[in-house]
Amino acid sequence: MALVGLTRPLRRLGSERPEILGAFGGRKRMFSTSSSSSSITGNAHEEFQKAGVKVVVSKSTDPFFNISLEEFLFTKANLDAPLLYLWQNSPTVFIGRHQNPWKECHIPVLEEHSINLLRRFTGGGAVYQDLGNLCWTFLGKNEQQKTAENNEMIVKTVEAFQVKAQPTGRNDIVLASDQRKISGAAFKYARGRSCHHGTLLVSVDLDRLQSVLNPNKQKLISKGVDSVRSRVANLAEVNPLITTEGLKEELSKVFRDKHSGSEVQMITVDTSVADLIPELHVNYSQMKDWKWRFGETPEFEFNVENRFTWATISVHVNSQQGLVTDIKIFSDSLFPDMIQLLTDSL
Repeated sequence: MALVGLTRPLRRLGSERPEILGAFGGRKRMFSTSSSSSSITGNAHEEFQKAGVKVVVSKSTDPFFNISLEEFLFTKANLDAPLLYLWQNSPTVFIGRHQNPWKECHIPVLEEHSINLLRRFTGGGAVYQDLGNLCWTFLGKNEQQKTAENNEMIVKTVEAFQVKAQPTGRNDIVLASDQRKISGAAFKYARGRSCHHGTLLVSVDLDRLQSVLNPNKQKLISKGVDSVRSRVANLAEVNPLITTEGLKEELSKVFRDKHSGSEVQMITVDTSVADLIPELHVNYSQMKDWKWRFGETPEFEFNVENRFTWATISVHVNSQQGLVTDIKIFSDSLFPDMIQLLTDSL
């Protein structure tokens, strides 16, 4: 039995597969690349396997494509030299690999506002993203990746817009003035490769962020990982001239300047590349799959109670991997046979 019986909107959440080809006015070109002032087109595998420093920019706002591309770059691209990947997403809640969406998200709000739910391959907490958010990813070999240096590039990018910022702990970057969070990060390491990815809040809908990450006041006891609710700030609050496009250009420049001794390959990608790379299709299919997004949910209990004029009803639901394993109904009703019939009908 699936949990859709308790949270009906899950049946439609993320069920529609967006168009791959023709998503950008029917444009057939796979992607474009440039080195210095030159511009070329070519085979995706060949381009991503070329040696050298790379900056990859996605023109898509489909979160399932964007994070699938990130996984493809992490596992298949030539990372003998550092790679920076920049991307933006339509409204989406991202949860960590071992998190419980029913605990982290207000599922009915996601359905009401057509907000995607996406489970990352990496850990970390639940975050809300929309087009007011810039995603950045640093990829490389383990020995190349230095979190402090990556954070330094983010801080330098922000400070180019006269906003003072500083890293705090290992994951976050905050405003120096009031310590409000403007960037959070997560990490992944596998087969000698390293992924350090995070966000920059520019003009995110913070009211929507608050509503989607605050579930109803129903008791959820979970073995998953709780998100840390942090005070956050949009960079546009501090400097209204900051835009996601401006930050994207500046971070790309800071990254290129850091590797000025090397030729930097610039690669721009759109969703049409998904039909041309089998590995990317595999990642995309997994990201969209209900079993991955909801079935990976840790074991948890869902308890809801309501007082009626004739009795109090308390429903306790046990779930594993997003599926209901047991339901019990407790009540002080004077009609126990009715309660038993109700339980048997579930």
